[in-house]
This record gives sequence, structure tokens and C-alpha cells, in this order.
Amino acid sequence: MQWRLLLEDLRREADRLDLARQTLALAEAAFAEPKLRQLYPFTSHWSLHFTTCTGFPYSWDVPFIDPLSDGRYRVCGPSRGTVIGEGDSAAAAISMVVGALPANCGPAAAGTANDQRRG
Repeated sequence: MQWRLLLEDLRREADRLDLARQTLALAEAAFAEPKLRQLYPFTSHWSLHFTTCTGFPYSWDVPFIDPLSDGRYRVCGPSRGTVIGEGDSAAAAISMVVGALPANCGPAAAGTANDQRRG
């Protein structure tokens, strides 16, 4: 359900915003990847994030992707200060995220990151 809502929102915005178009391309490529499709997606400032829980606060244990103004993508994470790499395409960025997923990642569990820490 969250994937469908995210893709619908990005499609609405893509007609008028370049960053929305880039984020839509990322989301579509991520949805096609089974390892990412099982996670909970969200955007923040046009960055595409993936989390292992469905409620806020979200977990920060999965890399995320920033669209760059030159049409490229930067893969970071799981912390903001860690840059994994940059790619020329959405597919390249998605490949970097999949390669950096933590062991036994997914599917997203109901609840918040706080619930995961207690469990």
C-alpha cells in the first residue's frame, strides 16, 4: 500500500518538478527490486529512504538515495554522513543500495524503530 501511495504522489509531482521526476525514477526502479520492495519507502526532501518498520520514528539501518541537481544520484547511509557512492542512473543507485543492505534485512515490520529496539 505504501509503495502505491508513494508512486502515485511522485507521478503527480513529476510533471512540474525535476527532482520529483528523478525520485520517481528511483522509486520505480526500487519497486522492481524484490529486496527493496519488501521495505517501507518514504521520501524526505526528495531523497528516497527505505526502512524496516512501518511507523515513525523510522529505522535508519538501510542506505538511502539523494537525487543530485546534475541528474545523478548519491547513495548514503545508513547515516547521513556516510557516502557509499554516486551513480549516473537510478538503476546504478538501486544496485548500490541493494549491495549495502544489512544482513537479514526485511520485510518491514509493523511498528516503529523504538519498538524494534525493545523487541
